[in-house]
Amino acid sequence: MSMTSSELAAALGISRQRVNELGRKGKIQREADGRWDAGKVAAALGRNLDQHHTSPARDGQRQAPPVPPEPPAGEFRQPLSRGSFADAQLQHERARAVKATLEAKRLSGELVSAAEVEMAWAEAGVSIRDAVLGLGARVANRLPAEWRAELTAVIDDEVRKVLRLLSDAIRDRETA
Repeated sequence: MSMTSSELAAALGISRQRVNELGRKGKIQREADGRWDAGKVAAALGRNLDQHHTSPARDGQRQAPPVPPEPPAGEFRQPLSRGSFADAQLQHERARAVKATLEAKRLSGELVSAAEVEMAWAEAGVSIRDAVLGLGARVANRLPAEWRAELTAVIDDEVRKVLRLLSDAIRDRETA
């Protein structure tokens, strides 16, 4: 099956640049039309990366091992096995591709650190708390003067109860 560098990179779970680098190093060969033959590439990677493989130049008869399937999306860690060097190399290349993808997302703003999210939510929480605590005074200004002091205290007390319940619920969730 003939593929572009990008298609081959996706199939192998590595970057397009790494595919081209392997081509420059002679580890894999392009077809005459400039595309990659997936079967030939898999065989070449098996021959070039498997330390237990007998080289064809030494009259070895062993077939190249099949390329392991791409891990499911979101699965960054795979258990180490006693597989071939080619398996370890492929796993390493996949990890590099995942790392490069995450770094690109971070640089483009699609991915943010947990500390940045926590800081933003803390700032939002403080703003919300301040706005809610000022509710009693804002409502009291709309009431007749003789009710203001008493109703402001009642509203403020109820708002603080709700904020305490919310704070306790957040704290309980964090410790769970």
